[in-house]
Amino acid sequence: LKTWFPGSRSSPYKSAASATTNINSHKYESFSLNCPHVADASNDKVRIEVTWTLNDTIWLKIEDGQKKIFNHLTTSNKRVVSGKTVLRVLLNNGRYFFDYDELTGDFSMEIRPVHENDAGVWQCHVTVYQQGNTHTLTSRNRVKVPHKVGSFRFLINKGKENLKTQKKIFETF
Repeated sequence: LKTWFPGSRSSPYKSAASATTNINSHKYESFSLNCPHVADASNDKVRIEVTWTLNDTIWLKIEDGQKKIFNHLTTSNKRVVSGKTVLRVLLNNGRYFFDYDELTGDFSMEIRPVHENDAGVWQCHVTVYQQGNTHTLTSRNRVKVPHKVGSFRFLINKGKENLKTQKKIFETF
């Protein structure tokens, strides 16, 4: 297992994000955010806290395998293996999936299907407490709201008005 100390060149954390887009509707079918990976999460001396936020509003906070703050709880499935917690929490009518796995050090979230009110900056903050040291790392990704057809037409019409105005100005010279 790899241990990370301040000043070291490599980090035991990695993260990624993805979104699946329906090409016909230009809307996300799913959105996922992988939190920073904790390589030595299975170590008994490591304590982990994971917080998921949308635009700085906390959706779920888990400390040492216990839900501390949650929003629109639907269901959860928890098991403890070798003193480490593996937890799946479903929020917002089962559309939000949060996975917390202290055995592997993997933490993630997924939204399926994505709605307009899911738009914004999603972040995952992982805080690791080990041997008197505290390390917090964050991964983030944005869910974008697709432009509505009406607002797009407004921009096109506004552009046509600007062209007409510019044409009149040039004709006067």
